[in-house]
Amino acid sequence: RGSGQIIYFHDLAVPIDAAMSLKDKSAVTMQTCKAQGTSAPISSSKEEVQKAFPIKREEVLRWNGWGYRDSGFVLNDNGNIEFSGKGRYSLSGTELHKFKPFLEERFGFDTNLKTFSQPPPDLTALPRVITNHSYVEAVRPFCVKISDDGMDRIVHSHGHTCHELFALRTGKYGRLPDYVIWPGSHRDVEKIVLAAKERNVCVIPFGGGTNVSGALECPTEERRTIVSLDMTEMDKILWIDDDNLTVHVEAGIVGQDLERQRCNLSTSRLVSRYPVAMPTRK
Repeated sequence: RGSGQIIYFHDLAVPIDAAMSLKDKSAVTMQTCKAQGTSAPISSSKEEVQKAFPIKREEVLRWNGWGYRDSGFVLNDNGNIEFSGKGRYSLSGTELHKFKPFLEERFGFDTNLKTFSQPPPDLTALPRVITNHSYVEAVRPFCVKISDDGMDRIVHSHGHTCHELFALRTGKYGRLPDYVIWPGSHRDVEKIVLAAKERNVCVIPFGGGTNVSGALECPTEERRTIVSLDMTEMDKILWIDDDNLTVHVEAGIVGQDLERQRCNLSTSRLVSRYPVAMPTRK
């Protein structure tokens, strides 16, 4: 799937190079992960598995751009570029003396030319929710949370293409999802999607939110109820096949959380960074 490097035997994912020499699928050794199964809030104790961001992701992440709210390039009092972040990354707090001259020479960077991002919008002025009370009541028992909060709708209305972020930074909002739903299990997803089919509701799956293909944009002409299905509460490691370097995880796990979880397996190759690079914290 994707790069073509994975073969699926029913529910068993196996790297293609291993599958070529596999005579019997039962020969693949699987070990159950003993990591903590439940999600812990970002403010939890060190003994618990922490999450990269909470359900209200805009409390930690930028609502109209890439990365964490506290991290970015800034001009300090010395007139040099510095990377902020309060110790979040190894680069945080570093004064980059040569960065500004490089930008000025190569790209004509001018600190006097500023375009300020628009503040978060007046949530009462957002496009109205296209309600579907029958659907909401049908799925309420099968989700961790359901929301029609204005900020939740904005955060889940876009990916991270340049045109999407430019629109947000200039205060322009297109079609928004009407509800955001967080399922907690595979069964929840089945119930939510089945109810959508029965009640003519549109569903757009939402993971990390960094999509760059436009897949998270809501069609402007759509008049039916649109649901953004946020998968990030489904963040468990289901099993690890150490012999074949394969891990089976739920659809909403974030790369940082996958790395952070500890299993009782003696492997240093739990997570591969190919083909997607996962940012790491200091």
